[in-house]
Amino acid sequence: MASVLIPNCLADVVLLVGVNHLTGLNPASTEMGSSVKVSLEQEFEAHVLTVISATDMVSFFPFIQRVKKYPPQPANKSWTVSSDERESSAETINKRPMMVKSLRIHRSPVDNQKVFTRHLSMYHIADGATPVPLPKLPICDEVIKSIPTFCFPDGLKIFQQKPDNVTHCFVLTDMSGRRSFAACLTFYRPFFVLEDTEGNIYVEASSKQAMNTSSNGKGGGKDKGKQNVDSMKDKGKQNGDSIYYLPHCFVIISKYPYYTTLKECLSSLLTYTERDPEEMTTFLMEYSNILTHTVVPPAGNLAVRINLYQLPVTLVPSLHADRPVIDLPLHLAFQCFGIDEFLKVLSCILLEERIVFLSSNYSLLTVVMETMLTLILPLKWRFTYSTILPSIALGYLESPGTFMYGVHSKHKHQVRQVEGLVLVDIDQGTIEINADSDTESDPEIIPLPREITEGFRRKWSQLKAQFELQDTKRPFCYNMEELRESTQHRIWKQNRVIAHAGLEFMVTLFRDVVQSLNLKHHLFDSEEFLKQKNDDPFYKRLFKTDMFKVFLEERMTEKTDYFSEFLLKTKGFSSRPVAGMGRRHSSAQSISSIQEVPVEKRVIGTFDMPDLAEITEYIKKTEEKLRRELTEANKSDDKSSLLYILSLLCVAKGDKMAAIEHLIKVAEINYRILPTEVLFSLYSEMTDTEKVAMKKKTGHKLLEDAVQSYERQERHTREHGIIRMDPIPMPDKDLSDTEFERILTEKKISHDFQIIEVLFQNLKDPETHLVPKDIFKYLVDFWVENQVKCSQVKIDEGRLADDEVILKVSELIKTDFGLGRMCLTDKRLFFQTDVTNHFKEIAKLREIERLERSEHAGFLSRVPTLRIHKKKNDKDKDSVFTVYLKDDRNWWCMVIQEMFSGRVMAAAMKDVMMVQLAIQNALLIDAVIASGQETLALLNTKIEKVAEKLSVFSHMVDQGRHILPGDTRDALQTKLDPNILEKKRQTVQALLYTCGDEQTSPRLWCGLSDGKIKIYDAIFWNLEKELDQTKPHCMCLKVVGGTHVWAGSSGIFIFDVRVFSCNKTLMDHPDLISSIVPYDHGKYVYTASLDGTIIKWEVQRLSHAQAVIKHEQFNGLRGLHMYHDRMICHKWSTIFITELNGNILHSLRVSPETIADKSSEVDGVSVISNGQIWAGGRKHGLVHIWDITTGELLYVLDTDESPGRKSDGIASIAEIDKKVWIGTKSGDIRIFSAIDRKFIKKLSAHEDCVRVLCDVNDRYIISGGGSADGRVCIWSASVNTTVTDSGNFVAKVD
Repeated sequence: MASVLIPNCLADVVLLVGVNHLTGLNPASTEMGSSVKVSLEQEFEAHVLTVISATDMVSFFPFIQRVKKYPPQPANKSWTVSSDERESSAETINKRPMMVKSLRIHRSPVDNQKVFTRHLSMYHIADGATPVPLPKLPICDEVIKSIPTFCFPDGLKIFQQKPDNVTHCFVLTDMSGRRSFAACLTFYRPFFVLEDTEGNIYVEASSKQAMNTSSNGKGGGKDKGKQNVDSMKDKGKQNGDSIYYLPHCFVIISKYPYYTTLKECLSSLLTYTERDPEEMTTFLMEYSNILTHTVVPPAGNLAVRINLYQLPVTLVPSLHADRPVIDLPLHLAFQCFGIDEFLKVLSCILLEERIVFLSSNYSLLTVVMETMLTLILPLKWRFTYSTILPSIALGYLESPGTFMYGVHSKHKHQVRQVEGLVLVDIDQGTIEINADSDTESDPEIIPLPREITEGFRRKWSQLKAQFELQDTKRPFCYNMEELRESTQHRIWKQNRVIAHAGLEFMVTLFRDVVQSLNLKHHLFDSEEFLKQKNDDPFYKRLFKTDMFKVFLEERMTEKTDYFSEFLLKTKGFSSRPVAGMGRRHSSAQSISSIQEVPVEKRVIGTFDMPDLAEITEYIKKTEEKLRRELTEANKSDDKSSLLYILSLLCVAKGDKMAAIEHLIKVAEINYRILPTEVLFSLYSEMTDTEKVAMKKKTGHKLLEDAVQSYERQERHTREHGIIRMDPIPMPDKDLSDTEFERILTEKKISHDFQIIEVLFQNLKDPETHLVPKDIFKYLVDFWVENQVKCSQVKIDEGRLADDEVILKVSELIKTDFGLGRMCLTDKRLFFQTDVTNHFKEIAKLREIERLERSEHAGFLSRVPTLRIHKKKNDKDKDSVFTVYLKDDRNWWCMVIQEMFSGRVMAAAMKDVMMVQLAIQNALLIDAVIASGQETLALLNTKIEKVAEKLSVFSHMVDQGRHILPGDTRDALQTKLDPNILEKKRQTVQALLYTCGDEQTSPRLWCGLSDGKIKIYDAIFWNLEKELDQTKPHCMCLKVVGGTHVWAGSSGIFIFDVRVFSCNKTLMDHPDLISSIVPYDHGKYVYTASLDGTIIKWEVQRLSHAQAVIKHEQFNGLRGLHMYHDRMICHKWSTIFITELNGNILHSLRVSPETIADKSSEVDGVSVISNGQIWAGGRKHGLVHIWDITTGELLYVLDTDESPGRKSDGIASIAEIDKKVWIGTKSGDIRIFSAIDRKFIKKLSAHEDCVRVLCDVNDRYIISGGGSADGRVCIWSASVNTTVTDSGNFVAKVD
């Protein structure tokens, strides 16, 4: 039977390790020579006896042989196989002479070097033998070599009394750093051991009759086994031999950390360990065949269950694709330590100390060490790591570098001799550091910041679960299967609680780090961060670790994973942003204000794999069952898991095209669970013809992107990207415009590319067209100096707002308040008296009426002063404040005027982002003037000119641009600019408002013409996320089911509303998506593409709900609308009214078909609630109105009859509250009654066409402008509305 390799199965290999009558007893040490006696204290060399993979079985004794009849045939005879049959079924690889057989035993002398060496027998080539390569195994030779050492970490010893069977787990790491996870069952079998007169040791196996238990393996096994051992002892006395128990180990090695599951599988083997060796081996073949052909389920909520000889084994998948499965009792680690010691251990791991864990229980070492690494995810320990360090390898503790080892506590004294090690004693629950001989004081462990650990401490009692205490109220359970299942579920539930707490801890630890990243320039300013953290020693050390640098690289790429999603979930309602410059009055978001997120609940389904007899039939039956389950699957996530398994079976069969089809569907439903390694291997093996065939399949680009991403990741593993954490260096040469822009944005001096361009043009040398490095250095130095000066201002708590920024501080000056210093913030001017630093407010910026430059006549000269006029108020006795600024008067006046004007413009335009730009401008003006007073005459001569050009908002106010028409001023609620950080302005092409809940704030989604989607918190208008999956075009956005946003681009990208992740992509459309329309309360969604294809989707299953609609007449389809049981499809020239199945009922045109110029084209088509179609002219201001039912033209509305200039065409139309809002290409919005079509009012706030209008819960309209404007306006549907200070939309109550 041909062997079949199914990728991603539970077991890579199953091994039998130990000694027997074929290997003999080889002393582990040769120092004592060949005269060594058999001793219970002596250590012997262990051997790999058998290795079994999915495709091959290799035995190494008495010679290396590949078993031809593996995988086993369907069971049609008993497990017992004769020696002749076994030999005939084996292919000799390195043939050795067989030992002379007796009727009863095989004898194997230890020191016969022609037969055995001190190395693994698999690497020995017999004299005269022709080397034949071993079959390719899933694990490398070096790992196989090391297996015996980990199976017997204290050395292999023999016993006269049979010890208890034990299990333990360990981790193996190959040269590439890839880890494998192993579970080991140690059991003991009796053998005759004797010595001859020359000191050679012989091991003799019992006869089959002596070893055999009951023939059926059922009742009486223990009594029968005892009788057989007694029989062996009697025979031993007659022959002068001694009975010893020799250890054996069953080992399962897997790519997946299913520790508990593997332990269960091994435990089921105990029944067969006392059987005849050949019978046991035959059973092991069938057992291994099952484990090596059991597919591990992908991340999600669908488990795989197999029946392992009456033992149901369930493989529960990981919840997240980028997080390993948790299959250990994590709560045990919490029972071993107190909270302080536990946090110290975490600190040492995070700081990459040299750590040794000690315990008298090898199994507990793996549990505790793996638990610790689980808690620090997504950080990954990349240094030397071994949960068990064998006794013979203790010398590695003195090796340089970072490592983490698990060592038996009996070696504690020896471990303590190594300087600088962190010793974690699991049995004692303590942690200490071995002192260095050259240091006098005892070393101390750097603690985690107290505020970071508060949440973890609060949950400590919940994490430290004691199941026995819970069991006191439960009755005893006598059903073993029920008890096992109950225990499993309790551990799984507790593991979720612990993993959740660990993730919450890591998010708290790195929240401020992530928010401080400069993603555009791949920069993390660690120096600035440490200043904010008061040079915390933990962060200082953490930033130097390898784990942190890898973490930074992942965050710099804006990796979407469980960490980034949890970060967003815990953010809750965000606070108002600060400018990121000047002196911040308050620190970042407090830990206590972070949103609590409940532990995720899981409802896990199960797929039962059929029983494995013959592999081809097994794959066939599994495929049939998978296809049946797919037709019945109601959840798309379950469907993706089933398709995942089906694709792996197709890979195993060699059906590449079928595998590709299934993988495309997997990528569409859940991109994250794609088996990228399998896909890359499959893609690499494809011929050019097969690749051409693949590219013809819809959705192939998803797989190509996955392959390219995998290749980039592999390259990135070898060649790490550069993350800059040091202070940004100053240039050593004159600066070009690109370098000038880069440094200003990196240092957060300015993000306004227009301002940066103005500054560059005015500072550059007219001959070289470069900014001189000296001038630039002065500019930056004075900007930084001002930051330091502002940061040194001491203010009593509560005087300034939490988000208020100090921008400028004067020298010691005379004022109406006396001698002191004047300070400017983004909200007010205030005064601090000299010496006492007493705080007095001069004026809030919104209270300033005007600034007056004046002079005070002194005794000897006239002193320049600045008079600040406040708006008159009955409470104010004096509305004028005078400051004697002398030579700095004009300087201060320009800075205050720009900040004041920015506030005026922001209030008038309802644009909170203008305040941030005004802060940047004010600080830049200050730095330019300061540097101009010190630098070369070149800058001195035009300093005032440069400063005036930077005073953008001052010029706007002078031009009266803050004065809006009355209707516009009353209706406009908020304005924001999605292009604020873009060099080239883009059209706002799609808008969507998503409602918030008790855990998240409402959000505004803006789709730009370059394909980016920018997501804003709709309370304070912070930019929360920028998505680029929809490049190069984002055509439309729509909420589906309240939990997901569907974005139309080259495909349909489905985003999670809460965490913005895109795991599902629908690529069934061959062209750009033009419309997405939910139908029947979101149960279905209709989507349309430019080529005229219309698809009806069933949302829950993400499958087609009816046949695809495709008409040649629909080619060029620009939009789709639904009205009851009618579809309205429109392109530039024609509007079609159809039935839901696509049958055309009416074709509507503005002019006869014979006329085909742009004057007859329509745009901004909308269906309003009274059953009418409103369609605007693409190149004129006419709106044609048709009846949907009859297709009759009801009215032609001329929007240009309203006051104002011509519209130049209609771009968008939307209805709200019986009013129709019409967005024109001239940039204004014209509102008409939907009932009598009378003009109501006109709104003007865009400088380019109103490209899109979005209705928000029938209360607000959001408009987006063309590329010349690129802004978003939020309008009230009624004039009688206002906006609160927080930014919420609240209607006035009469």
